[in-house]
Amino acid sequence: MASPLGSIHFHYRMVANGNNTYSAQYSNFTSTVPVPVSVTLIDIPPRVGDGLTYHGVGDQLLGGPTSSAQSATALVNDGQPSYLTSLVTYSSAASFDGVPQELGPNKVLAVNTIRWSVPVRPSNVHPVDGGARPSAAGSVTATTASGAPRSYEVAEGDTTTAVADRFGIPVEWLLWLNPDLPGGAGSQYLYASTKLNLDPDSL
Repeated sequence: MASPLGSIHFHYRMVANGNNTYSAQYSNFTSTVPVPVSVTLIDIPPRVGDGLTYHGVGDQLLGGPTSSAQSATALVNDGQPSYLTSLVTYSSAASFDGVPQELGPNKVLAVNTIRWSVPVRPSNVHPVDGGARPSAAGSVTATTASGAPRSYEVAEGDTTTAVADRFGIPVEWLLWLNPDLPGGAGSQYLYASTKLNLDPDSL
């Protein structure tokens, strides 16, 4: 990455962490701009010179003027990050005092397009519907292209243990597929008409 006037340079790469997060790794950062600069990922690209009002995802301070190559890493806590199509470098000046207007706080210094290629993750989670049963009497509401159950609508009286058993997976996997279920860790419960996710590729 290089800013339009060549004042800022760095390399970046996006790395999958294996837990539905990504790391933005920045290396060889050098800058002759007389203010610290930051970088972030944004869905709708601004223009160079705009004032940044939203600091995007994985916002990271790269540093101030330096000819020594610096490195930094930011966490991108998003399981499906491909909507983040712009890498935006902007000014992190503390104030406008003594700073040229073009380098004032939050001024966009460079915008680069990101093209993602996120492969389908292999998974050992393969739910199979074993049929309705006591405490798992709801219905499958969607299937994947291969016919596997994708989502399940909870019936009155369903329990996480029985639903997991119906689909042939440990209850821990069901909770992993549905991290927002109410209740404390290990004691999650189900409300009737709630939709449960059964597809690991939907995470």
